[in-house]
Amino acid sequence: ETKPIKDKIEVPEVYQYKARAMVRNKAKVNGLVVITLRNGRKKGMAAEITAQSLKGASKNGYAYLDQDVGFDMKRSVVNAMMALQNRYPLMEAHKDIMLSFDERESMKDGNSAGIAFTLLLYSMYEGINIDPQVAVTGVMMPDCGVKAVGGVPSKIRGAWQKGLKIAIIP
Repeated sequence: ETKPIKDKIEVPEVYQYKARAMVRNKAKVNGLVVITLRNGRKKGMAAEITAQSLKGASKNGYAYLDQDVGFDMKRSVVNAMMALQNRYPLMEAHKDIMLSFDERESMKDGNSAGIAFTLLLYSMYEGINIDPQVAVTGVMMPDCGVKAVGGVPSKIRGAWQKGLKIAIIP
């Protein structure tokens, strides 16, 4: 049974042996988010998200965000880990994975970064390169299902303003 810990997600004990190794230690993707500005208005943007494995940081294997985020965003990290565990039942569990947004000024919440988190983790296990001209958004369910998101017009404007060529939106 997976037991969420305040800011970290614990990988179940059953997955902590004969693990599939990560192919790469770092991956980046552009995630489409909507932030609230100081004046209360909402703005879409493409924020670069980085996943970095921290070898030897833990014997349990945690994924966590390195900044304060809301409950729904923490839950989307849990969903991404669970989806990855569905793909790799014996995934490597002795490395922590730190997820970071390049934009650190605004509070982030919501579950629409789930696809970005899952894509980052998948990239680390498969060794695929994520095109830097692509931005993604979408809710990832633990069973690997994908759900739609809100704020699509704002998110598309944010991708366009950053000069990105492709936006993947469920």
